[in-house]
Amino acid sequence: MQRCQPLFDALGRGRFRWAEVPEHASLTKLCGNFVIASLIEMFGEAFVVGEKAGVDPSRLAETLVKILFAGAPIPSGYASRVARTDFEPAGFAMALGLKDVPLA
Repeated sequence: MQRCQPLFDALGRGRFRWAEVPEHASLTKLCGNFVIASLIEMFGEAFVVGEKAGVDPSRLAETLVKILFAGAPIPSGYASRVARTDFEPAGFAMALGLKDVPLA
């Protein structure tokens, strides 16, 4: 772990040790991917409702992210992409999402 720490620092947002129950690390990753997939679905549904009422999806995305997620980068990024219907390139492949959601 120590030898790889510089790599973790360069690529990640921190390191979380799951040495007590290593399987929890895999479950945590699955839960994270489930949350991301749920965010994408949630934003899509919300923007459809807003659009049907004439609300600008980009403005709705910006407002919801500021209110609900304090500008957090992952929800902010996905909200703005879904609002713009900017789906290529994808943040992660559909096959990965379809694999992880049922596993979670």
